[in-house]
Amino acid sequence: MLSFLLGCHGLQSNLGEEGDLYRSFSLGEGTALALFQRPVIAETLGTTNLPVEAESQDRMMLAFDVKDLDATVEKLQERGACFVTEAKDHPEWGIRTAHLRDPDGNVIEINSSIPTAE
Repeated sequence: MLSFLLGCHGLQSNLGEEGDLYRSFSLGEGTALALFQRPVIAETLGTTNLPVEAESQDRMMLAFDVKDLDATVEKLQERGACFVTEAKDHPEWGIRTAHLRDPDGNVIEINSSIPTAE
């Protein structure tokens, strides 16, 4: 799902395909964002002997601003995403949010601005 979101934001994948264990996106000249799935990280760091899952609070959340939250939620659900929160307005923050987990259980927030009356 994260690869899909990055593609929606116009980032060009320069290595790997959606669903691969490793994927890289070009952010501009000489800069890239690489995504590693858990098995690659464990092999690289030599931690394959450690438990894959442990119940705990989330350590981080990756947030993406999208133009149309509801349309993005619908597209992601069509691709099999299961949201852990429904789309909800947060007027105190000026945004509407929804949350899902990637295949490794990391929290991803997608949000869009709430139009303001002028």
